[in-house]
Amino acid sequence: MIYLRSTPGLCNRLLALDSLVSICEKHNCKGVMQWVIHGAIHSPFYELFEKIENINADVEIETHYPISRQFLKCKVFPLSNILSGESFIEIYRCFKYFNLKSKKRGTDISKVIDDNFRSEEKLNRTMQNNDLYRFLYTFCKKIEPEMNAFAKNSNTEPIAIEMFTRFFWNDNKPYSYLKPKKDLQEEVNHLSEKFKNTIGLHIRRDDHPDAKAFSTTDKFIKTIQDALEKEASTTFFLASDSPSVKEELIQIFGKDKIMTRQTQYNKYHRNHAKDAVVDLFCLSKTKKVCGSAGSTFSLLASEIGDIELSTVM
Repeated sequence: MIYLRSTPGLCNRLLALDSLVSICEKHNCKGVMQWVIHGAIHSPFYELFEKIENINADVEIETHYPISRQFLKCKVFPLSNILSGESFIEIYRCFKYFNLKSKKRGTDISKVIDDNFRSEEKLNRTMQNNDLYRFLYTFCKKIEPEMNAFAKNSNTEPIAIEMFTRFFWNDNKPYSYLKPKKDLQEEVNHLSEKFKNTIGLHIRRDDHPDAKAFSTTDKFIKTIQDALEKEASTTFFLASDSPSVKEELIQIFGKDKIMTRQTQYNKYHRNHAKDAVVDLFCLSKTKKVCGSAGSTFSLLASEIGDIELSTVM
């Protein structure tokens, strides 16, 4: 049994979920994900997506409600009582470094992470080179032998993982099992029917300093202008957490060129995650995603749609 707990935003959770599905398929073991109602996610998984099917593994998703801020900061999540004395892995993810420890062995194996991604300077260069995909791929491959070793014994010695992004690589087409709920899928279909030679734009603002610093609105405007000069019939679907950015681009290029949606901008509102799912899958229906630096939302949209991702820098 592999238990997974993930508490960040939507797309990092889905990256972690796909890792759980992949490792369970490979090792024929059962997986359980704790979908914690926390932060920007105030909707249970099954309010957003249909039941997971068509995978070669038994994976369940349980809704968990934290009871206090102190609980959220606790290093050992509730399943630790179940796993007392068992193999227990903690994987804490920060975008600027990774750390992997096993409590049972008491050893620090963080050195498995390539030092190329340790410093802020090198990480910024990585983002500038459009390498978030390679960044995650390198991380997964570095820890893959360790993860395989634990997973092989997980049926007799359960493990628990706390992870905020992808931790196991999927060599097959990821997310083929991920289907939005019927009402959300219908909205995606209605919007994407209008896409003709449409490029997806994901402009992240709010609490993402790297996206704001590197992927400025002026650079997105230049990207749109270049695309229109190359092909005047190009249209754009814009997903953004900033209403002012949407207004600015529509004012410059017009509603006939910039398609977007009215969304819930309060990330603590229950509908916020639902709007994010619709935007995510609409982006995946475009011919290409022009995304924001360091954004897994941009990355996931391109992976779901199996389309090109270009980071606007």
